[in-house]
Amino acid sequence: MRKQFLLFFFLNIFYLCNFAQIVYQNIHEIKFGLTAAKNKDYTALIIRNSDGEKQLRVQYFNSKTKKYTSYEVPFYTSLSDFNKEALKIKPVVIYGTDTAACFPVYFNYFSTGRFNESKKGVTIARRNNTAPAFISAATALRREDLKENYVRNFFLENEAFYMDLFDPSQSSKKNIQSVPWFYFINIANTLDKKIGKGCKLDIDNLGPLFRRIPLELDLPLKEISINGNKFSKQAVVDALAAVKPQKQDIVVFYYSGHGFSYKEDEAHKYPQLALKIDLTIEDEKLIKASTKNIEEIFETIKAKDARLNVVISDCCNNLIPYYRRKPNTIATTREPAKGPNRVEMANLFLKNKGSILMSAATKGQVALTDEELGSIYTFQLSNKLIAALWGNANNVTWEQIITQTNMATSNMSKGYDCGETNKPSPCFQEPIYKLELR
Repeated sequence: MRKQFLLFFFLNIFYLCNFAQIVYQNIHEIKFGLTAAKNKDYTALIIRNSDGEKQLRVQYFNSKTKKYTSYEVPFYTSLSDFNKEALKIKPVVIYGTDTAACFPVYFNYFSTGRFNESKKGVTIARRNNTAPAFISAATALRREDLKENYVRNFFLENEAFYMDLFDPSQSSKKNIQSVPWFYFINIANTLDKKIGKGCKLDIDNLGPLFRRIPLELDLPLKEISINGNKFSKQAVVDALAAVKPQKQDIVVFYYSGHGFSYKEDEAHKYPQLALKIDLTIEDEKLIKASTKNIEEIFETIKAKDARLNVVISDCCNNLIPYYRRKPNTIATTREPAKGPNRVEMANLFLKNKGSILMSAATKGQVALTDEELGSIYTFQLSNKLIAALWGNANNVTWEQIITQTNMATSNMSKGYDCGETNKPSPCFQEPIYKLELR
């Protein structure tokens, strides 16, 4: 159980030191069954607190008798520990009579002590043996979303979890809050004839990073990806409407595609996003119907009042006509990645409050795309985040990350040729940003 102990020790120190004695609670519901056809017979409710407390309750539905049985078993984060001890464990029945259907269970989702959606295996201990089971769904829940009738499926009314939610006069008096959620909206014009390959590289470079950070911090990840044939303005509008963060949450919005500025638009120094595959400039009506300014998106996300908003656009900001140049590849490498530095991840994403807008180019400039690296701005942003969050950084700030990214992008851009035929001329790309932290 050593790995599990170390994780909860870390969570306890981190949360209690940074959030004034608040106990953060992570809740997941997982539906599973003994066969692929009956993968909804069981519903598990997993509760993990930053102070180390954890519970696993399971409800079984008998499709023949139409009756429910609910029971409790220990929660494991190590398969080896589960295999050693599970066959000795006798589940504690909360209510119901189908005791033969009650057994210990282990979820690979939590094999590191943190929730990992890519690991969907489940193991049960039954009939003096262990065997796989089948998962149909896994859902993160908030305390605020739990209703009394639902909680009664797993807890008696005199148990602490129930009373903390519905009977404050008898609660444990702990300051318990749901763990923050991490929203990641990523949009890429991957099918565009000119820049689609680079946009695909951008998502491949930055996407895993913004999925790994919430995993390491044990935050539920809510991801919306818009690329391929799904790429459209309406899809972006729908995604923004669907994101409904609470005050402690984090929202990251990332865009890779075409961008431009209108010649006579002095009000906006940030780019219009071209939200249509292979959008042409001949039809002014089509252009206006298929674009959205990144500042407008920024203000829309800010109005949702999350803890931290990070809005990033990697696109050109030049005056129409617009395109992204395909420059000559130069030799460059990423900073070496070390072990994840969870303290610095927490410093950057959980201690900061406010909003950040980052864009790849100043008005009038193109944003460079490398056929091997992807967009150089995204490439450098990824590098700087990796160097800070997987290295030996100490109290890293967003301003440091942005300043380093912008300087590296500007310097890197000069190694590319943006001149006309037979008239070589170095490129110059200067990213812009808005930092509104409080």
